Amino acid sequence: MKLLLAAVCATATLCAQTSARITGQITAGPTPVRGEVIAVVDDGRVRISPVPTDPQGQFTIDISAGRVLLVAKADGYVSEEREVAVGPGTGSPTIHFVLAPAGSVSGRVFDENGAGVGGARVWVGYKGETRRWRLAEEAGGEPADNFGYFTVPAVAQGRPFVLHAESEGWLMSSSDTLNLRGAEMKGVVLLLSRHGTRVRGRVVEAAGSPVGGAQVRLRSLAAQDQFTAEQRASPAFVRSTNKTAISAADGSYVFAGVPAGQVVVTTNIGSRRAAGEAATAVGHEAEINLTLR
Repeated sequence: MKLLLAAVCATATLCAQTSARITGQITAGPTPVRGEVIAVVDDGRVRISPVPTDPQGQFTIDISAGRVLLVAKADGYVSEEREVAVGPGTGSPTIHFVLAPAGSVSGRVFDENGAGVGGARVWVGYKGETRRWRLAEEAGGEPADNFGYFTVPAVAQGRPFVLHAESEGWLMSSSDTLNLRGAEMKGVVLLLSRHGTRVRGRVVEAAGSPVGGAQVRLRSLAAQDQFTAEQRASPAFVRSTNKTAISAADGSYVFAGVPAGQVVVTTNIGSRRAAGEAATAVGHEAEINLTLR
């Protein structure tokens, strides 16, 4: 299983001298669960290969000194993470992971006219939880089909969560708080109805000639009332407020679904750069022309 948003270098190797040992167990309630634990070392930004548990869910990891993020996972369950400090004088930490059983959540994303939104992405956010690592199948984010139908295959049972939907041209939206009580939840409906505004402009040379094929990047600083704190913690928010576009042959570009607030737009070709910013308001397009210098 691949990992989402891993803030480490996967190609690095662990070369520091081992100085600590971590032991522990993975269970589901009182029942041992066979799985694996991934240890992420902050010092040097190194990731170790997953360490499998024994049939009783027990594991041992020999690790270099520093702060270590442990991610425990097992088939049929939602992963958990724990951060610990290890090194001389800290002893051998013992970590007990209790994993929640996973189930699937499925449904459909609609627009305000009742049409399915093909390609919309749906993300899971757990109430009151902040994670540094999340397995891709647990986070969601896979495109819905052409009719807007989506499935998130691994959602924790018995833990309150919210679904966040986003798609190009709309502002993200969210469900009410949900709670999965069994192996699956079907028929969840998400509505995308806020269109936001547009930011458009042209990329030109200093002499005024258009520049086609330039990558234009937009970063939106959304006004506080545009999204809840829970929405701002979602990958859907990051995707909705950080966009890229390619300028057309006449140098024009356009971004849709931009929230009210402030935007910064940049582009560069080689050593030449251009940047601009503007205030945005729903119902009023903003224009930012970029001149490469």
